[in-house]
Formats: sequence, C-alpha cells, structure tokens
Amino acid sequence: MDEQAFNARIAQRLGHSAPPPLPAWQAPVLQPPNLPAAGDWEALATRFVAELTQLNAGAERVATAAAVRPAVLAALQKVEARRVAVWRDPLLAACGLLDLPGVETLIWDEALGEPELRRLAAACDAGITGADAGVAETGSLLYTPAPGRGRMAGVLPWLHVSVLPVERLLPSVPDLFRWLSRQAAAGAFPGGPGMPSMAGINTGPSRTADIQSKLVLGAHGPGAIHAVLVG
Repeated sequence: MDEQAFNARIAQRLGHSAPPPLPAWQAPVLQPPNLPAAGDWEALATRFVAELTQLNAGAERVATAAAVRPAVLAALQKVEARRVAVWRDPLLAACGLLDLPGVETLIWDEALGEPELRRLAAACDAGITGADAGVAETGSLLYTPAPGRGRMAGVLPWLHVSVLPVERLLPSVPDLFRWLSRQAAAGAFPGGPGMPSMAGINTGPSRTADIQSKLVLGAHGPGAIHAVLVG
C-alpha cells in the first residue's frame, strides 16, 4: 500500500472525505539541499567521513582492499583489542580480515547457536563487519541480517569496525530508503522479494543521556565506531 492509499484509509476511518494537507513544517523533503550528487564518490566520501568525525567516530578512506587490513589493525590497536568477532563475508575475507595477526578471531557461524554466539560476542573487544550502504548526509550505516552477518557482532563489543566500498554511499536518508525499497523488490535479501527481517541504521557510537542528563557512550551498543571506506 502506498502513502496516498494509506492516508486515504485513515481519513475514511476518521469520517473525513480526504486526508488533510500536511502543515508546511511537516511536509516531506524529498532531497535535502547542499548534498553531493549520487555517484560523485569523491564528494560523497568526503562528506561521509566529515559527518562521522563530528560524531566522535573514526572514519577513513583507503584506495584498495590491500590497504584495509593495516587500517583495521590500527583501529584495533587503539583499544588494545585482543578478541574480535568478524562477519563471514566475502569482502572481509578479500581484505584479509579473517586471520588478523595477534588477534583471537570469532568468525560468525550460526551453527554455534544464538546463546553461544551471544556469549562469545560479549567477550570480544571489537566486532568487524561490512555494511549494506552508507549515508553521506548523516554518516549513517545500514545493516541487514544474512547468514554469517550476525547483528550481535557489531552491537556487543566495545568497538565496531565497518568496511564499506565507496560505491555503496548514498547522498541522503531518503535515497537510502529508496535504495532499500529497490533491493527488496529485486529479492536481494534472504527469503525472496520483500523487506529484510531487520534493517538497522546506525549513526555514530551508541549514546544516551536518559539518566541525570549525562551523556554515556556504549550504553545500548558499541562505544566506539570506526568506518573504513574502500575505493
């Protein structure tokens, strides 16, 4: 059901002949201004790195897959990570992230069962994952589930490292939802055509100020984020 039909149904249930117009301040903005154009990888990468940096997250761009491994090792060294959870992902394997030197590695495998994976991930210092897409406007990253791509790998450890090809950057949040809709229609997610069972849009380290208005990092997820753009 599209938005127009959805609003019309609500109006009918409320006894209105047509949905009332949205106030100007609520009218949806299809494309925020002053954003890089889709496909302008240089500008998109620059904006993405700048947005994440403002969120007290690490972000960098490397030219090749071979340069990802030293970048990730440097990020792990900053938090003295000794145990890491890594997605079983072709991109991460191509970057040499499944066998990092001096690091005990948990390669994500659903055959271990959720309780055991939860226990192991919680004991890790860092999680290394890919990402489905990135948003230059906000520095956000999109994650959807698939075999070998457990959500806990990026939530339970203190440091979450994400590796993303620069070609997966999108200009804005509306662009992200349009991309997600196209992918769902094309059957890109497990289970055939349709939306994935979960889509997480993460923007910077986990933070909350619910208790005594004091900002706390890592309360509901990773306390540190590092993104590595490739290409």
